[in-house]
Amino acid sequence: MDSLILTGLQARCLLGVYPEERQHPQPVKIDLKLDIDTGRAALSDHLTDTIDYKALTDSVCAHVKQQSFQLIEALAQSIVQFIFSHYAVKAVEIRLEKPQVLANVECISIVLSRTKEEFLLFNPRP
Repeated sequence: MDSLILTGLQARCLLGVYPEERQHPQPVKIDLKLDIDTGRAALSDHLTDTIDYKALTDSVCAHVKQQSFQLIEALAQSIVQFIFSHYAVKAVEIRLEKPQVLANVECISIVLSRTKEEFLLFNPRP
């Protein structure tokens, strides 16, 4: 399986449980591993045969900016759902970091791994 990997995508959204966290958008850092088929693009050398990673990062950042969650788990799941709904990927692994949440911890992070089959099973189309 081929993978597209994006590391260190920066975004901001309302995220947190405590009132002081909910006053202003919080920074998050996103790492993505998207399982895709690159065979066609490798042969054609055309952007239309693969995922445009600029469009992907712009749309993920726009999606995150519109969100408001208490938990990083919920934000990570929302990003995975967004990607499956808008891009031809077979699986998504996301690492979502929320930096400087606690005084003695550099960051808090969550890692989710989902396949397209799992997504379709839990998100059936009408």
